[in-house]
Amino acid sequence: MPLLIRGGDGVLTVERDDPSNRWGEPLRRNTFIEADLIIQKYSDLGRKAGEVKRPANYQAEAYALMAELVPTSSELQRLNNFAAVLAVVRWAKAADAKFAAPPKPKAGPRTPEAVAVYPDKVVPLPGGTKDEVLKREVDKLDAALKELAEKDAIKKLQKLCAKVIEAEDQDTLEKLAKEVTELEKASPEVRLYQELVEAKYEEILTINHSTPPGKIPDPKAEERRLRPLQRKLTDLLEESPAEFLLGTNLVNRFLKRLQDQTKVD
Repeated sequence: MPLLIRGGDGVLTVERDDPSNRWGEPLRRNTFIEADLIIQKYSDLGRKAGEVKRPANYQAEAYALMAELVPTSSELQRLNNFAAVLAVVRWAKAADAKFAAPPKPKAGPRTPEAVAVYPDKVVPLPGGTKDEVLKREVDKLDAALKELAEKDAIKKLQKLCAKVIEAEDQDTLEKLAKEVTELEKASPEVRLYQELVEAKYEEILTINHSTPPGKIPDPKAEERRLRPLQRKLTDLLEESPAEFLLGTNLVNRFLKRLQDQTKVD
């Protein structure tokens, strides 16, 4: 939004430019950002449908509403403060002002490379490349799966899944599927096992996704990317039939979803 910089008595004042006097001074001098309402329709396949629309006569209401929202959000407060500081810097630069180098930061705790944000706390995390982060997460999930593997319910699940893989007729498959469902309902350990496997493969499928956000997926490129993963799943066929079935199903669903997104609406 357009901002004005006023000076006097050694003080700079930032306020919104308001030649029509639509807003009072407290609002102009405390709120430096506004929302821009954009309406974009999408198809069921996630593709844009039609042109972007900006409702007329929304700006005034959005600006007044932002004044109510800023005090309730630390993120909006930081953005609002940044807008005012940026306006002063631009004004000073346009006037050929000279900037003194800021003082060096005092010694203190190092800024973490990454953080995990929870409703009640922020936890520092080690940084790293996408591959390094993926390896750490997969290692944690594999360790949890290994610990669960010794439980009786998981051993029973593995035996049932091995039978599913070997089954050759529909009746046998339906009977085994019913047994797996009953075991899942009766055992929280089995449900946890399934959740861990799903979390593991969701991480693998999502990180290093070969399709940039907003672009139409390339199923062939994704199939090439996932071949090493499919080979690893095949290696699990005897060691962990349950993970083989769950992981293969997740990969197939992922590829099917990509295929659906490339279809014409």
